[in-house]
This record gives sequence, C-alpha cells and structure tokens, in this order.
Amino acid sequence: MAATTTYEINLVLEDGSGMSDANSYVSLAYADAYMVNRNYTAWLTQSEYVKKAAIIKAMDYVDNIFDWKGTRLYKDQALSFPRKGLIDDEGFDYSGEIPEKVKKAICEAAFYVYKSYSLYIQKDVNGALKKNKKKADVVETEKEYFSSEDVKIDYTSTYQALDTMLKGLFRQKGQPGSIIKRVHWEG
Repeated sequence: MAATTTYEINLVLEDGSGMSDANSYVSLAYADAYMVNRNYTAWLTQSEYVKKAAIIKAMDYVDNIFDWKGTRLYKDQALSFPRKGLIDDEGFDYSGEIPEKVKKAICEAAFYVYKSYSLYIQKDVNGALKKNKKKADVVETEKEYFSSEDVKIDYTSTYQALDTMLKGLFRQKGQPGSIIKRVHWEG
C-alpha cells in the first residue's frame, strides 16, 4: 500500500513590515468571519486546506491584477502592500498600511475561487477588426483584421464587485500614473 502524502498550506500574513515571504493579507479566521457575516456559510464546511488555497489564489489575483496607486514601501516585500503615496479618491492616506477594503476584496475573491469561478477572463484582439475604411467614390469597403502577430493578451477582472470594493485605490486602464509633471507657462 502506497503512503499518502499530506501537504500543509501556510498562510504567511503581511504585518506591514514588507515581509519577503508573505502570501496573504488575511488570516483564515478573518476570512471565516467575513464569510459568516455575508451568509456564505458553505465556506465553513470546507477543509482548512481548501480555504487556505482559495485565500492564496485570491490573494495572487487581487494583489496582481490591479494597478495600485502609490509605490511599494520596501524593495524586497513579496506583496503590493504596504505602499507609500497611496491616497484614495476621497483623500484618505493609506500609506504604510493594508487597507481594510483590500482584505475584504481578497475574502470575496476567495469565495469565488472556492465556488470554482474563474477569476480571470482573457481578452485578446485575435480576429478583431483593426481598420474599417469606406471609399467614398465607389461602393467598396476595405476591412483589415488583427493577425496572430498583433495579438496582445489582456487579463481583466470578471467581477465588478471587486472593482467597486477597491474603488479609489487603483488606477483605471488608460488613467495617468501618479507622477505629475509641472509645466511653467510664460505668456
């Protein structure tokens, strides 16, 4: 009879010091309380292993999919938080801390993972219309499509709820970065 290998998942919580080995902002107890408060009681029937794996997958997603405002506080920190210069749209300064709404978003995403929902959708431009020209002098339309060499893969959030929960902490695509160049006008 073959021996069964048991694996342990360890949540290493970021404590605000910029830990190089952290893999979560939330503990299992925090996630359990979040789920109970939202009546996600099926979560509680799962093993610690399943819940911890869901938290880490959710953590990876939330930590990496968003273009967070500010910059990481420490060079060797494993995760995106703590940050410096993180001021949300209402003017609250979250520099040096892990915002509570980030922790809640991780719990919400962990529930999606537990329910086996995909957190990522892949958008690509393969086969998408690149150019559509109409010639006025004759009834003719010229269409050009992206080729496989032109494909840019973009991963975006499938859950508007996460975007809403984290509103004000990240830059939207196409939004200018946090560096502002001052221009002196003479005239």
